Amino acid sequence: MKIRTLQELKSQGVQYLSKWHLVNEPNKLNTILNNQLYAGYSSGFNDAFDSQVRLSDDVKKKLAIEIKELIDKKEFGCLMVSNVADSNYYINILNQHLELLHGINIACFSELDPISVSSNYMWGHYGGSGLGVALCYNIDDLIAYTKLDDFNSNGCGFYDVAYDAIGHAQNYHIIKQYIVKTLSAVLEKKQLPNPEMPIITFLSSKTKHWENEKEWRFISLRNYPTAKNVNQYIDPKINTLNLIQETKQKDNKLFSFIKPAKLVFGWHNHKNKDWQQFAYNELEKWANKNKIECIYLDDKLDYDNEKFNTRPERAIK
Repeated sequence: MKIRTLQELKSQGVQYLSKWHLVNEPNKLNTILNNQLYAGYSSGFNDAFDSQVRLSDDVKKKLAIEIKELIDKKEFGCLMVSNVADSNYYINILNQHLELLHGINIACFSELDPISVSSNYMWGHYGGSGLGVALCYNIDDLIAYTKLDDFNSNGCGFYDVAYDAIGHAQNYHIIKQYIVKTLSAVLEKKQLPNPEMPIITFLSSKTKHWENEKEWRFISLRNYPTAKNVNQYIDPKINTLNLIQETKQKDNKLFSFIKPAKLVFGWHNHKNKDWQQFAYNELEKWANKNKIECIYLDDKLDYDNEKFNTRPERAIK
């Protein structure tokens, strides 16, 4: 699978990556106003199986046995580990990996233009059917952002989603292979295998049912085992659930980010009431203060150019 870079996306004429929002909570508004990016966990995705490995207890037991047998046979060059013959050891290791995999930070963007009718799907699913807003981030600004020390120290990257039919068998194979290699490295005190390719491939793959989203993902591996922090995570004596809970309690879902180049307000945005109306007013003021372009969609279409019509202001007078 060939993964496009942001530079390649720009060379294809795409100027922005966009993110649709319903600003219906104070935290969501503050995140935008503070130039932050919310990158949550896959458990919050619309697709319950996206970036998730869901194994029954019976399958976990079988996988634990396979891991032990592979290690004992030295199929991955590992030392004999008769002192950890208890299969619970491997089940605990497996549970730790699955919990950590499900705790990787992910934020979703799209290369679709919010002004184009082709983005109507995104407005319907993520923009409250025109009540919300789309934040458009300039590709050049994103490329500059990827060169910052903070971006690289947090193990971050932008990845083009591949829409392939990823089945349960392939998910199982990817995770099993990586877990065995990692456990082998830990026991032998060797360099931990690079998690990027198998894990990123897994996290940036979706079924073809979702391909009309043309999605890109911001992914951070800062809470995933690396050669530097492996002993903190991969230890069968650690209470896995407590460890994961401690990580989540740190509220590690926010990242320093960049300002959007423009805001596109949905055609029904002016119909928001009460706090939501206040939130969008504040967002508009913030954009004007920071010289961020504001575009206001109308509920009429430019059929010849396959675009939404726009109007000069949010409110209809």
